[in-house]
Amino acid sequence: MNQIQIKNRYTGSVIFEHATEKNTVKVTILQAIEVSADLSRADLSRADLSRADLSDADLSDADLSRADLSRADLSDANLSGADLRDADLRPIKHDLFGVLLYAQHEVPAMLEALKNGNVDGSTYSGDCACLVGTICKIRKVDAELPAAVLHLPKDSSSAIERWFMGIRPGDTPESSLLVKITTEWVEEFLSLTSPAVVA
Repeated sequence: MNQIQIKNRYTGSVIFEHATEKNTVKVTILQAIEVSADLSRADLSRADLSRADLSDADLSDADLSRADLSRADLSDANLSGADLRDADLRPIKHDLFGVLLYAQHEVPAMLEALKNGNVDGSTYSGDCACLVGTICKIRKVDAELPAAVLHLPKDSSSAIERWFMGIRPGDTPESSLLVKITTEWVEEFLSLTSPAVVA
């Protein structure tokens, strides 16, 4: 028997508890809460997970189809085998495209960094860095400079940076669902904008 608990992120009090043999539970709204549970193979289809703190959650093989993951904290979440078909990832993708529009020349190198496992969503600087940090590394500028100086939207709480928090050094499209999806988005962005980019 497995125990699933959902706790209030601010008070730590249990706001949902469920005992199950199959880790299957239907959740309709998870907003501004912290998940402290093994949700592997859980049925979270159509769940509103926007703004949910899913850091360190085991979501392996979970059904996240049609779930709203916009602004969810996925840092260190295990999404291996998770079903993300039709999950509402549009706000995250749109946020990515918005950042990449400021860095069109750096997008090919950004794509290579993703493919080679050279992204670390938890930091702005270093050999591996988050989205804005990787762009700054490609530009050879200090990522700690203000956004106005960098000419980049710099917001660690943005949908895309929260998405990137789930990416760790060494994660590639073959080993990480987040990287696979992100790589596909970047490739789509390139296909849509490449003719407009002047070398």
